[in-house]
Amino acid sequence: MSSSDRPPWDTSVPGSPPQLDEPVTEEEVAAALKRARELEPLANSGLLTDESRFLLDARRHEEAHRANLIAFMETDDEKQIAFHRRGLSDALLGQGRFEAARYFADTPEQIKEIDSLDYACKRPNTDKCDCPRQEAELADPAYTNAQAVACALNRRFQGRQIFNPYEGDGQVVWVWTCSLCGHRNARPNPPKRQEQLIHARMVAERNEQPVPQLNDSSLLLQDGSHSV
Repeated sequence: MSSSDRPPWDTSVPGSPPQLDEPVTEEEVAAALKRARELEPLANSGLLTDESRFLLDARRHEEAHRANLIAFMETDDEKQIAFHRRGLSDALLGQGRFEAARYFADTPEQIKEIDSLDYACKRPNTDKCDCPRQEAELADPAYTNAQAVACALNRRFQGRQIFNPYEGDGQVVWVWTCSLCGHRNARPNPPKRQEQLIHARMVAERNEQPVPQLNDSSLLLQDGSHSV
C-alpha cells in the first residue's frame, strides 16, 4: 500500500518500533509477569466460581473502557468520551471501588446511584425496611370460573451484583431493593437449598401451619434477613 492509499489516521512508518531498540528493564519484566498472573485464570475460566467470573469480567470491562477513554480524549469525541466514562465508572462500581467510580461518573444521576449502592453495602445484612407485605388475589387465566387465591407479593426484588468491600475481607453480593420505599441492602444470597428451606418456613407460617421439621433446619437464617 502506497502512502497515498493510507487513511489519514495511519501515521506509521516502516521499520522496527523504537521500543525494541531499548533494553528491557527489570520493572518491565516484573510488570509483564504480574500481568500474566492476573490473566492466568482466563485459561481455566470454566473452573471459576460465579463470583470470580463476575470480578474478572468487571476488570476486563474496566481495562477496555479506560483504553478507549484515553484514545477518544485525544480526538475530542465528546459522545464517545461520555460513553466510556460511564462504562469505566460502572466497571469500577461493580468492583466496589466507589471513590474511583465517582471520579469518572458522567452525570449527577450516576453519582447518586453510586452513593446509594455504597450506603447499601455499608448496611448490616439484617437491616430492612418495615413496609408491609402486600397481597393480591390471583386466578388461573386458563379457567374462566377459577376461584381466586390470595397470594403474598414479594416486596423486595434482586438487582445487580456488586463487590462489597465492607463484607469481611470483601465479597460479591446482590443488591436487594424494596419496591415500595426504595430501601436497599447488599448481601450475599443463601445457598439454593437454604433458599428452599426459608421459603418452606415462610409458607408454613403464612398458612398458620406447624413449621416442618427439616433435617437440615440448621441452615435456616434465624434473623430472617433473606425474606422477600
